[in-house]
Amino acid sequence: MILAMPMSMPKLRFQYLDPDSIIGSPDFLVVESFLKITERTQIGWHYIVDLTWIYSRAKHWPVGLRVLDAGGGSGPTQFLLAEMGMDVVNIDLVYRAAPLYYDKRYGLQTRRLDSYVETDYLAHLHSSTTTRPRLGWLRQSMARNTVVRQLRYRQYRHRHDHWRHMAGFSGRPVGQLTRLCGNLCHIPEIPAESFDAIVSLSALEHVPMAQLPTALKEIDRVLKPDAYRAITTAATDKPTWYHEPSAGLCFDQIDLERVFGAQLNGAADVSAILEKYRASPYLYDHLADFYKVSGKNGMPWGKWDPQYVPVGIRE
Repeated sequence: MILAMPMSMPKLRFQYLDPDSIIGSPDFLVVESFLKITERTQIGWHYIVDLTWIYSRAKHWPVGLRVLDAGGGSGPTQFLLAEMGMDVVNIDLVYRAAPLYYDKRYGLQTRRLDSYVETDYLAHLHSSTTTRPRLGWLRQSMARNTVVRQLRYRQYRHRHDHWRHMAGFSGRPVGQLTRLCGNLCHIPEIPAESFDAIVSLSALEHVPMAQLPTALKEIDRVLKPDAYRAITTAATDKPTWYHEPSAGLCFDQIDLERVFGAQLNGAADVSAILEKYRASPYLYDHLADFYKVSGKNGMPWGKWDPQYVPVGIRE
């Protein structure tokens, strides 16, 4: 039985993310334009809702914060925040090589923490990801070609500068990006109170329930006492259960309060919100292609059938 409330200083609040109030909102249009212009539309089925909520919080934060992206992987949050002028440290289980233009754009630093230990979820990620064919010798040669690399960087810079201008962020410096391969349950290399803020897009539900209090305590350790928070995870209208295809927990209100140390902000009918996701034409029409080729994800084999509701946790 889990009794700890490791993220209770300060007291946190949570809200179920209602797609009808988010999709089409001004913040949604900003995030949607970011995903389209920067060619990042192939994301999780509800991620644009989560990301809009995170953006709606982060847009009020001071420029230049040092932000922890907990379990950010290769997702869009880190790039969105960096383009908004924040320095982002992404700690994730997966260690991936990044394009060279990330280094030119964000001063990217990448390393594996000495404390890193693989988990069962890493095996799930490998099994749920389609393998790309190996590059032929011609494409490998082009990828190493200096002219091609410079062209790709110019294209990348142009797209992102265009979005920054449209969104009103062109006056801010681009933030730095650091990627660390590590396990959030144990990151002793990171000093206490290292971060001004934390974001996490649908990642913490993949930490086993028995280890989740340890991960939340470690996250709390590396945050400053007055840190900003914008965390999304999965919620349910039933008792907490495990969604096997995506290898993720779906938390009920009791565990959101007990495990995360958060209180519900207002009232909500979770079942009604779930039905809104099931009936959402926007999310249905924009389901990413990768869902259709695997049964190990949040929408197995691309069959539209939402089983859980995104929830946002904040300070």
